[in-house]
Amino acid sequence: MASRAVRSLRLRTGSAKVQVRSFTSWWHRWVDGKNPDNPQAAEVSDWLREQKIDPYLIPRDEIEDWRRQYLMRKHYPEYDVDKTKPEAEQQAEAEDPWGRLCKRKGHVVQRWQRMYPLSE
Repeated sequence: MASRAVRSLRLRTGSAKVQVRSFTSWWHRWVDGKNPDNPQAAEVSDWLREQKIDPYLIPRDEIEDWRRQYLMRKHYPEYDVDKTKPEAEQQAEAEDPWGRLCKRKGHVVQRWQRMYPLSE
């Protein structure tokens, strides 16, 4: 009789401890630019959320390519700027890497908005 009571007490009092993790997964940290510390990845992730796209659902190769395209336009402002426009317009366009990226790769953003919508 006593062994049955002890067994019942053991099941109720916590032989199975609850584990709490401080993160959801390595993928979420990588996409958000937290592991390793990558501020450009965080910028891309935030921008995708502004566009109502869930960055966690995008395949790794596609999000890496998007980061690479963004960094190319951010660090090389003269890349992909329309040279036929006046100098003032070229300068304004060069200062907006997201605008140039969407102009060139807008079809990708539209596809991602359909395939990977951000759940509110």
